[in-house]
Amino acid sequence: KTVKLGDFGLAIAAQQSLLDAPPRGKARYMSPEVATGCCKAAQKSDVFALGVVLYAMISWLFPFDRPGDKNFAMLLEKGPRALIDGQGALSLYTDAALDLLSKMLVTEDKRLSISQVMQHPLLASKSK
Repeated sequence: KTVKLGDFGLAIAAQQSLLDAPPRGKARYMSPEVATGCCKAAQKSDVFALGVVLYAMISWLFPFDRPGDKNFAMLLEKGPRALIDGQGALSLYTDAALDLLSKMLVTEDKRLSISQVMQHPLLASKSK
């Protein structure tokens, strides 16, 4: 079975004036690079947002409310496992899920590409 997930909150016309506009999107899904305005949204920003979705699907909790809050800082400094443990939800996660999240919910330079996400052991056997 296939599940398709879509969020058109960031869907905009590709006009140059809009591409130069300040970052848009839901704060709970915003990657660090988009939140700080240092970079334009890219595919790796989507990987971060998908990591937030995976996190919420497993624990029924969001990792943070907005970029810059204490949970966002903890996520980037100590990683998802510390944040999940602090929220009392560690028992809900498999080792594979924790490993994948630790590679999605990180700064852009350390974050997996979408191809690498799909090749991760948590998803690889299910995507064939």
